[in-house]
Amino acid sequence: MSKIFLEWGEPFWTSSPFALTLAWTEEEIAATAPEEDWTKGVFSFVSVDGHPRLLLCWVVGPHARIADNKSNQEVKISCV
Repeated sequence: MSKIFLEWGEPFWTSSPFALTLAWTEEEIAATAPEEDWTKGVFSFVSVDGHPRLLLCWVVGPHARIADNKSNQEVKISCV
């Protein structure tokens, strides 16, 4: 499991706390290898108390290890 903090100039979410949970089907996850699309391991984005411009992104499974080895720029491009 990995966590990634994403900072926004202006938050797009209107409520705090904010949470967005993703539900991937088994077919969607199996369609690409983790090395090809680590974002299939993302399961939620949540606001961070006391940091109104941050979202915390949780990544699980083998996808997390791949995400950990990506540069900040690669993660940003994939998450935006």
